[in-house]
Amino acid sequence: MDGHLRTETSYTYESHQWWEGRTLKSSGADQDDVWPQYTLEPGERVYAKWEDYSATFTTPGKKYEKTLDESQWRALALGAAYRLTLGALGGVRSVAPLSPAAPEDD
Repeated sequence: MDGHLRTETSYTYESHQWWEGRTLKSSGADQDDVWPQYTLEPGERVYAKWEDYSATFTTPGKKYEKTLDESQWRALALGAAYRLTLGALGGVRSVAPLSPAAPEDD
């Protein structure tokens, strides 16, 4: 030993990073129960909750899907007719209730 003290410095840390583990989805005809039920698995936590509201409109030969804000989505009635405005590429631009036919004059 030559009288010099040798020291070593080391740093350790543990970083918990949460990655998307699963996405829960719910669908159906009931607008009152939109959040899917879940049970957290060991080591899981809920990072955030957000929702996307979409509706599927069908014609005899085609289906159209449109993401709507919650108030528009809640105003939709199952089985009702709606007028869709389509964009140049065929995507739904807007959704409006189909106004009832005016009574015919006799």
